[in-house]
Amino acid sequence: VDDEVIGTEKLMIVMMDATLADGKSAALLALGVIALLLLLYFRGPRGLLALVPLAVGTLLMLGLMFVFQMKYNYMNLIATPIILGIGIDDGVHALHRYTEQPGNGVERVSNSFRFVGKAILLTSLTTMIGFGRVGFYEMRGMSSFGGVLLMGVGTCFIATVFVLPATIRVFLRERVEENG
Repeated sequence: VDDEVIGTEKLMIVMMDATLADGKSAALLALGVIALLLLLYFRGPRGLLALVPLAVGTLLMLGLMFVFQMKYNYMNLIATPIILGIGIDDGVHALHRYTEQPGNGVERVSNSFRFVGKAILLTSLTTMIGFGRVGFYEMRGMSSFGGVLLMGVGTCFIATVFVLPATIRVFLRERVEENG
């Protein structure tokens, strides 16, 4: 739209640009607050391990968006808090279960994920099915919203199940070496 033009179209473009800019700032602020709360709740840097599924899942989601030639737009911005919430939930539940699980080493990691894995799978699947259905809408914005949510929640789940246990194991090994 030409800079000289005024009206509803111009107002909408200005509002969307401002929302995208503010949305990115809000997401970064939320991530900072989440990290602080994790540090407090888990009483130390171990709590930051709960961010691993969110970080890896988000990177995978952005990679899939690139592969499918999806652009980050106004509707996708609305999906960000939902992906943040589900991605961090999975990591927190898994890490919390790990801290409560007796035992040591691989057995402790395996047992904790065996118990919490089903719950994480069900919450992720129901969210993916519910929002993934929106991906089939004819309206491109809503379709993009549903597709991004489907990918984001799915990749956060995959990262929780495959990457977080390995990260916990590596973190454990480092702690054992420090203490031994």
